[in-house]
Amino acid sequence: MDKKDIVKRFSRFASSYKGDVQRIIGEMLIGMLNSKEDFSLILEIGCGNGATTRFIKERFSNAKIVSLDISEKMVMLAKDITDISFIVADGERFWFKERFDIIISNLVFQWFSNLKDSLILYKSILREDGILLFSIFGYNTLWELREASRELLKSDIKTKSSYFLKKEELIEMLGDKFTIKENFIEKSYTSIMDLLYSIRYAGGLDERYIWTKGMIKKLDSIYRNRFKEIRATYHTFLCKGKIGYLPSPIIS
Repeated sequence: MDKKDIVKRFSRFASSYKGDVQRIIGEMLIGMLNSKEDFSLILEIGCGNGATTRFIKERFSNAKIVSLDISEKMVMLAKDITDISFIVADGERFWFKERFDIIISNLVFQWFSNLKDSLILYKSILREDGILLFSIFGYNTLWELREASRELLKSDIKTKSSYFLKKEELIEMLGDKFTIKENFIEKSYTSIMDLLYSIRYAGGLDERYIWTKGMIKKLDSIYRNRFKEIRATYHTFLCKGKIGYLPSPIIS
């Protein structure tokens, strides 16, 4: 998966980014923290337009919150939230001297080049008893679009969601130290173009092909014949745990 392309897309469509699924999952993610859990220093990886940042601030009004995103345009949108330290940085390549009580990230890690190495990095900036709380899109995200595209093209295809983790892969990476909640959210759309427009920031089709208007029309027809409507499944995992068991990072 081309991470640079993802960054360009998010930056290009930042001003029109709605993130409906992100808001739903963000609220569910913060809901995994019980009322007795309190934190004074919080790091958010991938603030986007600030939707989850607002949930964090509402829940921990007295905490110092540092929030970063790789897209400067996204950070500019989120900066209207007061009393947050916003930073433009890559969530896989940064460093803080501070040790955070918790790291929170909502639907960002699926875009990472190497999530396992990032978890080792996060261990080094978390307190010994610090918590990692994150959500991530799973492999079955947009499976309907993959199947309809495969039927149209009569061949195997590769979309962005083809690279998302399967449940067994996530469990193997995190081990038994994490609570993992699996969720499926279905959304309906008026047309295939409506669906593609809603996911334009990530790209939904196999980009090895030139998608003509005729092909899109056929894809719409296949979709409706097979699923009776234009719908999309968003497959997510909500994860909470400690990563102290991971090897220590090599700092150079």
